[in-house]
Amino acid sequence: ICICSVIMPKIIEGLNIEIINQNGKITNAKFTSHNITQLMYLIYCFIFFVVITDYLNQNKQERKNVINYMIIGAIIVSILGIYQELAYIYKWPFDIIFRSNINGNIQPYGSFVRIYSTTIEPSILAYYLVPMFALITSINDENIKYKYLFLALILLTGFGSTSSTFILGLIITTIILVINAFIQKDIDIKRRNKSILRKFTIVILIGAICLLIIYLINKNIVINIFQGLVQKITRSNLSGQERSSAFINHILVGFRFPLLGIGFGTVRSKDLLSTWICNIGILGTGIFIYYLIDLVKKLRKNKSTISYGTANFIIVVFICAFASVPEPYNLFIWLMLAMGESMVQLEETKENR
Repeated sequence: ICICSVIMPKIIEGLNIEIINQNGKITNAKFTSHNITQLMYLIYCFIFFVVITDYLNQNKQERKNVINYMIIGAIIVSILGIYQELAYIYKWPFDIIFRSNINGNIQPYGSFVRIYSTTIEPSILAYYLVPMFALITSINDENIKYKYLFLALILLTGFGSTSSTFILGLIITTIILVINAFIQKDIDIKRRNKSILRKFTIVILIGAICLLIIYLINKNIVINIFQGLVQKITRSNLSGQERSSAFINHILVGFRFPLLGIGFGTVRSKDLLSTWICNIGILGTGIFIYYLIDLVKKLRKNKSTISYGTANFIIVVFICAFASVPEPYNLFIWLMLAMGESMVQLEETKENR
């Protein structure tokens, strides 16, 4: 569908359909080089997904290593994020050492800077860290040494980003853990989920302590976190108004062209849901969402907490994307999709024997 949709910009070019293009400018929809480059990015991600899935099927013992490497990566990024805040305060070098693009979206607020660590901006850092928070929280303590220390580092860095995406992800994670502790029919899985939920109270306490520490160091950071969240929800600031307007406009365009949209890569809205509905239509977006729901349902039937954590990672990362991040090309997403697909295929192979 994504490939077929690339012809749509040429078909609709004379209709004067107003959209936000890949450069963030409001313009009429038309065919550009972005239709090809964005499609190439997606094809690369899909090839990566297929190759990693096949590799994990052939090397089942590597699944745990993938989780370990993902956790190590998140901790390094979190530590560098904390260092970045200190570097801003004490005038130490950071960007020139730890970022490949030193012209990223730096957002200072006088007494502090929004943490972005090695990413291009704070919201992308939050988008990376919060599904990792969901993953680590959902895995048994025995499988992760220093689990609560890792979660504390992620919370400190995530709060320091002051991103509403991070707060949204924390809320989603909490809702998932509560619901899964009560709706499961399998007794063993239900018992496991309730155990993880009970231990999540420790995580809530850690989160509260992290917020208190940040407040004592610089109360403006905590004020900025919740003020920004409320303003976006109530659409009382420019960011919230822009997001709401972009979402409605692009959803309406997508409903006009439900089969193929107006062409993959044409639009870059403020969120993935309206971007895809507009670009590839309701049909293409619906097929992908159905695949995600089916994958998550199958993963949740597995008694492994790694499978449970992978399912929760996928839920959190895509709800956050559908709400506030317009691009799905980060390879950590496709790596975890490959993990999930590999585990599902393994279980189906066992059932067929």
